[in-house]
Amino acid sequence: MSNQPRWGTIQKECQKFQGLFEDVERRHPSGVPYQEHLLEAQLAYSGGKKKGFPFLHCWLKVRNSPKFQSINPREKRKASNVIGEEDLDSPQAYDSSQITQGQRPIGRKRAKEHLKNKGGDGGPYKNLIEELLVEKKEERKMKDLRWQEAKTMQERRISVEERRLMWEQEQKIMFCDVNTLDSIEQKNYVLTMRAQITAQKMAEFSQSLGGSSGGSHAAEDDSLGGHTSI
Repeated sequence: MSNQPRWGTIQKECQKFQGLFEDVERRHPSGVPYQEHLLEAQLAYSGGKKKGFPFLHCWLKVRNSPKFQSINPREKRKASNVIGEEDLDSPQAYDSSQITQGQRPIGRKRAKEHLKNKGGDGGPYKNLIEELLVEKKEERKMKDLRWQEAKTMQERRISVEERRLMWEQEQKIMFCDVNTLDSIEQKNYVLTMRAQITAQKMAEFSQSLGGSSGGSHAAEDDSLGGHTSI
């Protein structure tokens, strides 16, 4: 029972940090490194103080879980921009509300300076940042893979549909009653197309039998050679 209030606090703070992180991602293009996104969200959470987001390791674990993502977007927005009444006595909550409501969002330049001041290694969150970067890389790889699979399936469906339409058209031409056609041009067109289709099918048939016919000729030669020796 003693862990439930603490988990409620951790969950609420993770929701608040998730809102700040998503705001950073929306403001910056996709080419910006996620390390800078994370540092900027950290600065926004701390309001310029030294103390940053204390539950980063928890946030990295739960941010992609279905239960965490199923939170009402309106509640997530409220958690990232508005402090609840029960947190008005918390100095940390007061500072976070000031940075999200009363001050301008920090930019990439400030995040880079913050990273430089920490020696360029992400400070105490180096391992967690590296985990986030690896996670994002895997997400991008899986997204590209799913896109490629969907593209391949779509190309296959289009190819099958094209062959089906071509087959139906050939059937109409081959089994069309030319006597019912009105003009001599229509009859000539149908007869010409029949000849082309027949020639194409015969060529495909001959090509498919090319290998087997070559083998049968060789077998006949061996057989004749055996009779001659007798």
